[in-house]
Amino acid sequence: MHTARIASLVAALLLAAPFTLLAQQESVLTPGDRIRVTAPSIGIEQLVCTLSAFSPDSVVVEDRGTLLSLPLASVTKLDVYRGQRSKAGKGAVTGLLVGTGAGTLFGLIAAAASDVEETEYALGGALIFAGLGGGVGALIGAAVGQRRPVDRWEPVLLYPSQGRLPPPAGPRLAIGVSLRF
Repeated sequence: MHTARIASLVAALLLAAPFTLLAQQESVLTPGDRIRVTAPSIGIEQLVCTLSAFSPDSVVVEDRGTLLSLPLASVTKLDVYRGQRSKAGKGAVTGLLVGTGAGTLFGLIAAAASDVEETEYALGGALIFAGLGGGVGALIGAAVGQRRPVDRWEPVLLYPSQGRLPPPAGPRLAIGVSLRF
């Protein structure tokens, strides 16, 4: 009987903890922030504007010199601008794959056109060209990706009183509880 009470208490604490932490989170918005708002019920599919004020029931934004007061209940998504990030890594991976493929193809064509009769030499040449092509492709891809940064937007938690939880972002931790009676 004592074990059942402890298990019930632990389960209640585990279920209540996310909402307690949610309520303690400070607002990540400050006036002057660049934000992106979606409120389809009032005809706003995606509005990029400047935050003027934020309260539990509304958000006041400035769009091209005009102040708009949006009811928070109509807002389905709210993101805050956090600068730009580089696409160098993605470019390097893409360049590596394209360069490796092109280098392998070139190496195989070169081996077929030559007088090399042993397959080992032909495949070795193809591997060398694949490695060179992949390295050059990765460098070119990283350079191109570095020159084309993308905007970084962070989702803003809409208050739990609205019955909505924040959108998933980043790694997650799951905790499971199994009770037997």
